[in-house]
This record gives sequence, structure tokens and C-alpha cells, in this order.
Amino acid sequence: MEVKYTYKILKVDKQLGVMDIEYTHEEHGVCIVAMHIPHEGEDLENTIHQYSPYYLWYISKIPKLDIKENQTGNIKTSFQLPNEVIPVNIEEQYYRAEEERERITDLVTNILTSNGYKIKGS
Repeated sequence: MEVKYTYKILKVDKQLGVMDIEYTHEEHGVCIVAMHIPHEGEDLENTIHQYSPYYLWYISKIPKLDIKENQTGNIKTSFQLPNEVIPVNIEEQYYRAEEERERITDLVTNILTSNGYKIKGS
């Protein structure tokens, strides 16, 4: 499935190491996503592509939960910081991201078709 969109870097916060990207899709409009600033050895456009919201655009017709504004809750989680920085294998990360995109695309397609939606090009 081919997806065409444009992006624009709206804001870069070097101190926090994050940036805001505006993605624009002809049919679905604008979506702003915050992400990390790529590290040395990472590719800017590959990183931007990895965070692209295209799967959100394609599941936008599935009914959503009734979420109220000002709703609050508590979440407890934990994580462990690594003792050392591990070199990043960009090709392996890209391959894993592509596999994850395919998995999500298949999942979304199954959800949509099971709810009676027809997918163009299927």
C-alpha cells in the first residue's frame, strides 16, 4: 500500500532532544507528532517516517471510545536505564519498523473488513 504525505519540522528543542513534526495527508489533513531528535547514525527522514501517523489515518473510521475531557487516572510503570549506550543498527531498526507497520496494517485491515468496510486495492 502506498501512502503519500508531506512533513514539516515545526519545533526543535535541542535541550530536551525532541522535535514536533507536522504531517499532512491530502485526505486526512494535518497531524502533529512529537518525537526524539535523531542521534548520530540515524537518518532524519527514516525517523520521521517511523513516527508517521498513516495507520491512524486509516483507522479513523473505526468508532472510538467515549473519552471525557479532564478524565484522570494513575499509571505505575518501571524501566531500567542501560549501563552503556549500545550502537544502533539502522538497517535492523528499519527492517523491524517495516515489519511492525505491516503487522499494524494487517490488523487495521482485518478490523475494518470485519466491520463491513471495503479497502481500496484489496
